[in-house]
Amino acid sequence: MTETTLETSARTRVDEKYVYFFGEGKAEGSGMMRDVLGGKGAGLHDMTNIGVPVPPGFTIVTEVCRWYHDHGRTLPPGSSRRSARRSRGSSA
Repeated sequence: MTETTLETSARTRVDEKYVYFFGEGKAEGSGMMRDVLGGKGAGLHDMTNIGVPVPPGFTIVTEVCRWYHDHGRTLPPGSSRRSARRSRGSSA
């Protein structure tokens, strides 16, 4: 079996971002990140950035969504802890 990008990332990149937040006129992502956030996610971030009133929320990157479905509905190693810390404003 070949190693996925997330498996490589889990070992080599601790700064990998799995969740992007948006709301109150600010978004961590943009419409240019369609490959990372997916079409709907990129659209929500873009609308937020241009001032369209969008309810606050978050987008989980497409890579994590693929992992979740391909690995028996489990999250990549370390992703839930890293995302929880980031959502509270702490560094990973």
